[in-house]
Amino acid sequence: MPPNASPHQIIELKAGGPDDPDGLRTAAVLDAYFHAEHVRAFRRLLWRRLAVGAIAWFLVGITTEILSKNALFVGLGLLGVVAGWAAVLEWRAAERLSRLVAKR
Repeated sequence: MPPNASPHQIIELKAGGPDDPDGLRTAAVLDAYFHAEHVRAFRRLLWRRLAVGAIAWFLVGITTEILSKNALFVGLGLLGVVAGWAAVLEWRAAERLSRLVAKR
């Protein structure tokens, strides 16, 4: 989407019109939209669960002697990498949708 575009933008899609006679562009935009929304919901759910896991991992790490400090930081780092991966997936899906809407 353009940088000054509202995140809640209404876009009219016309399948079978003169610029999209077979409806493929409309289908691609709808597919990208639903994929982006699915990835956004996945990221939100994953981040909530990762936050709970990080808190639990941290509490176990500081209250018991089961984990070394290195293991504590490696575990938290892995949780951060997974959170970053989910953010990249969401960003890529949003960029694909933006490209398709801009072509329209």
